[in-house]
Amino acid sequence: MPYRQALIDPTTGAVMFLGTLTNAPTNQGERWWFYMLRLRVVAQQVTEVEEISYDGMLRGNSPAKLSQADRIYDAVLPDSERVSRSELAAIANKYFDVVSGTLNYHDVPWHPECSRLEDALLTVNQPESAGSCAGEFENPRMKWIVKNRRVYVTDVERGIVAAIANFTSPPEYPNNNASVVFEVFKIQDGLIRHIEAMFRGDSSMKVSTWPDLPADPH
Repeated sequence: MPYRQALIDPTTGAVMFLGTLTNAPTNQGERWWFYMLRLRVVAQQVTEVEEISYDGMLRGNSPAKLSQADRIYDAVLPDSERVSRSELAAIANKYFDVVSGTLNYHDVPWHPECSRLEDALLTVNQPESAGSCAGEFENPRMKWIVKNRRVYVTDVERGIVAAIANFTSPPEYPNNNASVVFEVFKIQDGLIRHIEAMFRGDSSMKVSTWPDLPADPH
């Protein structure tokens, strides 16, 4: 498991994990997977397990491309750059509203250096993906119906929100890939600094049946 990103919320007892798996080297041939995991821990016992794996590639980017998780998620923010748990969850939901087309992207607090990683693909500020996190949404095709939003991790000290949601294809763009998405946000000074998403990139979505959660259950 060369790429590992573990996110923990001791208040809710939630753990979310984004990583890559490989069986290399074996005599059966090298294989790689994106791997997403959520746990709920109550009284030191695991009471819920939710996991997704995907052995495909997004626009030719293999899971093997990822080697080390971004240290930005480990960085503890100074008090002056922190916001409350409820504000963290509200900012993440604004992003989901923009994806759904119910909020103008100008109304989201983007950091000027915002970056976004989808599976192993950087989707902004790259020669093959020019533009910004906000600028992506100038393209009307950047739209999904975001349902079953579940915010599990809100870390005030590090400015992290980790959530899961169903991204379903809108009627006007039926070929947009639909998937259950694990989404992580780094929020600094109340601005979205970095976004990381993992999901199945082959439109083989099976809608999650876990119940919705309030934006901030605690």
